[in-house]
Amino acid sequence: MGIIDSTDRAIYRNIDGHEWVVEDRQFEISLDKQDWSSYRTLKILMHSQKRTGTRVRIEITGPDKRVLGWTIFSVDWQGENHMQLWLDNFEPYKKEKDFCGVEGIKMSCEIPGSWPAGIIVKDICVTEEAPVWKVNESDTLIEAGYHKIAAKPDEWIVADERSFIPAAPPFCLFPTEMLSREGGYEVWTFETFGYGQGDKPGKLSVSRRFDVDISRHSKLLLKMTWDRDALLTVKALTDGEKVKDILVKERYSNEPWQGEWYTFGCSIEDDVKLDSIELMIEETETRNIDGRNIAMRLFWIIIREDTFLDEAPIKEVDIKVSQDRYMRRRVQQVPFADPAPSETPIGDPMAEGLPYGFIFNKKNLPVIKQKISMGAEAGKISNEIIKEADEAIASEYVDKSYYPNKAYGGGIGQKKGLRGAGMRLYAPVTAAAHLLTGEERYAKAARRWILRAAASDDWRGDHGGCVARPQIGDRGSRWDSFTGWYPMGFAGEKNHCFHIADSSYGIVLAYDMLYHCFCDEEKKTVEDAFGSLGVYMLYDKLHYFREFYINMNQGVLFALPLLMQLGFIKDRDPVYQSMYEWTLGFLLEFGEKPWSGEGVCLEGPGYGQGTLREYIEALPAIAACRGTGIKDIVTKGMLNVMEYIMHVRSTVYDTKPLFISLSDGSGKWGNTSIFSFFAHEYDDPYARYFFEESHEDDMQTAFWSLLYADPKIRPQIPQLPPAKVFRDQPMVFFRTGWQKGDTLAAMTNIRKVTGHGHMDRGSIVFEYNGEQLLIDPGMVGYSDANTGMFQATFCHNTLTFNQASQLGGTEVYDTSITDFLSHSGWTCPGTDGTIDWAVADITAVYPQADVFFRHMIFLRPNILLLFDEVRTSIPNMPELNFNCKGPLSSDGKKVVSTASENQLLLFTSATSPLEREFKKWGTHEPGVDSYRLIVRSKDRCRDICFLTILAAGRKTQSLPEINCSVQGSRFFAEIENNGYLETVKACSEKEVYIEVERKKNGRKTDSMIFKEGRLLSRDIL
Repeated sequence: MGIIDSTDRAIYRNIDGHEWVVEDRQFEISLDKQDWSSYRTLKILMHSQKRTGTRVRIEITGPDKRVLGWTIFSVDWQGENHMQLWLDNFEPYKKEKDFCGVEGIKMSCEIPGSWPAGIIVKDICVTEEAPVWKVNESDTLIEAGYHKIAAKPDEWIVADERSFIPAAPPFCLFPTEMLSREGGYEVWTFETFGYGQGDKPGKLSVSRRFDVDISRHSKLLLKMTWDRDALLTVKALTDGEKVKDILVKERYSNEPWQGEWYTFGCSIEDDVKLDSIELMIEETETRNIDGRNIAMRLFWIIIREDTFLDEAPIKEVDIKVSQDRYMRRRVQQVPFADPAPSETPIGDPMAEGLPYGFIFNKKNLPVIKQKISMGAEAGKISNEIIKEADEAIASEYVDKSYYPNKAYGGGIGQKKGLRGAGMRLYAPVTAAAHLLTGEERYAKAARRWILRAAASDDWRGDHGGCVARPQIGDRGSRWDSFTGWYPMGFAGEKNHCFHIADSSYGIVLAYDMLYHCFCDEEKKTVEDAFGSLGVYMLYDKLHYFREFYINMNQGVLFALPLLMQLGFIKDRDPVYQSMYEWTLGFLLEFGEKPWSGEGVCLEGPGYGQGTLREYIEALPAIAACRGTGIKDIVTKGMLNVMEYIMHVRSTVYDTKPLFISLSDGSGKWGNTSIFSFFAHEYDDPYARYFFEESHEDDMQTAFWSLLYADPKIRPQIPQLPPAKVFRDQPMVFFRTGWQKGDTLAAMTNIRKVTGHGHMDRGSIVFEYNGEQLLIDPGMVGYSDANTGMFQATFCHNTLTFNQASQLGGTEVYDTSITDFLSHSGWTCPGTDGTIDWAVADITAVYPQADVFFRHMIFLRPNILLLFDEVRTSIPNMPELNFNCKGPLSSDGKKVVSTASENQLLLFTSATSPLEREFKKWGTHEPGVDSYRLIVRSKDRCRDICFLTILAAGRKTQSLPEINCSVQGSRFFAEIENNGYLETVKACSEKEVYIEVERKKNGRKTDSMIFKEGRLLSRDIL
């Protein structure tokens, strides 16, 4: 049966059912000249025998075979695919394509797959209807705001009469294709509608006509997120006159246990036709004004039929959503026939098991058991593993998610193992408990879950993935049960196959530990599932986007379970053997990529630490597959990450240390597993100290922590230098110490960002007496409409031109630290009265600038000087941005930010007249603001130099007195600061000259100059 109906224009029908092997030849159809200008959708009905990953290029051609539009799909499905493509979304993208003279369709191999792709092209037609996609037994996707190929934002029309836009015109964002094969990276967007905040509360209404037959459907569901301070109204019009109020002025709610996306909907069981849907977002009079975008994001819209799925039983499950709070959810089960219970006797792992020994092997298992019997750390970790395993086998149902304390996603409420549900969380720790105790109850439970997973139709149930259909009332993450597979031909674009990676990780690792518990037939069943469910998308993603993944955390996250699965099936097929060798090589090279030779993490502190932890976790498996020791794999750069981790530790926290909030994912500092690895394997006394600092309340239950428990090295209190510069990926750290309450001034200027980075080169963070006074806003959730704005330059403490962002992406920019000089000694707190000075060249990320040098000068313990040299070919109005912890006040010259316990004086002078602007902006913490000071040149100029004095002090203290004058290109400033007289002299007439001198009680304590591009101690001259 084809897909042609009465509204379609037939292009091609394959009556004979012959197969086209994509790699062998082109598929081409010649047509008499046809006018497709009134058609919206190209439909192709195809059948594929196997997922091969072959990339196929479709071209619509005109006269002389001129390409009118093209797109590329992947052979990522098995069976039948009703591919439907917006004609307007063909490349090159423009709102109205010129399809009035179509003379042919051509399909050809763009990139060969792992196997030859055999496709039966059954039907091709064009239609005036919009594309829709059937994604499961009951649900049809009619709007796919998560996918570039399927979304159509310009179908949504602004209702001017129902909108009030206070500032710039409203915007509509197209979902981006996140990755490029060259390693490029774009901010992940969804279909987004919004406007910039203005003086008065705004309102935006958009609507789209659907004209969809819903006579067989009973429910309409939408999944959206919207501004946390605005109201959302959603209405549907059916049958020409029925208005359905789906949401009315709903305020966004995001409790800690909720995901960012809200699923809601209404009944349509008495309706025949869906005419249109209206989305409206509006601010209130009590809004928080901070200049952000007020926006709503649309994930998808589906219509649902009544099916047998609705008759499935309901399971009540209690989910832990905080330390002392549980939430009871009613979860409809996925109909599934469990495989027959295994009758295989539990064997002996030392005789019949541990074929690879990815974590535990026949050599280390007896040693680990001996360690456990002696107590200490290994005993504590073992007790935690057994406790967690006992909780796991107490119920057959998943009661927690990969994301801590979240009530949705991860297969919550479904049986363990079903579509991979809970397998990373439960299966390995339960299998480990069997190896450590010998008790069969653990082995039988984990085996049952593995066999259930092997009998499933896919693995979608971990890392936030969803096993079941979405339901009204869900508050989940940016994944769904169908988003990894649909539209077929473009699968996995947005979700990075996290769900398959984590599900297969848990399954294969537990399988290796319990290999002695399966008969030959059961082993074949599990290993068949590796090939059919676990390998394809992981390998396809990594192989196709290698240059991106080789540099960041997802590379090891996906490659490790891929390697382990391929280890079991590599002898079945030369293709699997080739994949295995490729993946092993990928993981070995990975050890050099996410960090520089000096150990600077190219994803920033939070994600950088996570990548290191994941790679440490992968080392035993890589070593097992390679047949070498762990230390043979570790790279020099990886060893140096420990020093970087110490330097990016914040001096501001309540109880547990935190990272400086640079880039995405910054948060809790110092994973204890990293510290245990370096202490055990490399006798690092600092790592041991940090482990003991945090392990008491944060004991790792990860089974592989047992490999590194109870090292011989004793702890030693770390000694950090008062001034540190990283050169290969430039960063600067000036400090009085590394503990809570010490002073820290840091600047980032790294050359390459591999993902999760912000456009923040040259940005300063200044911490003093337990508060970050000059702040980095961190990040908001990836689903938030303002994600891109938090990554933008304006909300960092660096230079902008008209608030525009620096160059970004994953390209390498020629930024550097051109010079560095410190007189503060070798260890903290550093010598009183001394100077630390670094000069950064940040020019490369500013297309507007010919020169941007930033001098960062620390006068310990509380003053930071910035001297910024900016030169441009075209007259411009450069501006400095300062994002402060506390509200701002000004006497016309100097500005003071007053935080909870401290205050920060900000004084900027320049070689051109200045003007100041005060704004407010958010941070990653809801309800926590940053107070913005923008200091810009009042007039357009080609050359300008700024001198900024940042002086911190307690609220109970008087701030320093500043006397500053600028005459032409010459600066003179004196600062009276707690008994010190700080003097700054500078000239920028031809080339920059700066002199800084410190005196206490009339006696000079230090002096430095910058002359002819070099830093010199004043006494040298």
